[in-house]
Amino acid sequence: MDTEPKDTKTRKIVNKWIKNVQEQEKLVTRACFEEGRSAQGFFDRSLSNDKAKKTQNVTSDLSGPNI
Repeated sequence: MDTEPKDTKTRKIVNKWIKNVQEQEKLVTRACFEEGRSAQGFFDRSLSNDKAKKTQNVTSDLSGPNI
């Protein structure tokens, strides 16, 4: 299955988005390097914070109303 967008307009938008994300990763990596921190650690913390927020939301939904 080919996942490449067929129309040119969509392909240009996707390529621009990918380029923006790659640029942001470079900026974060550079900032972490300048602070003497690991960029991988930064990305790992971002992902774990996202997961924690989602877990917290699910947990609060399951607890029901406060009486």
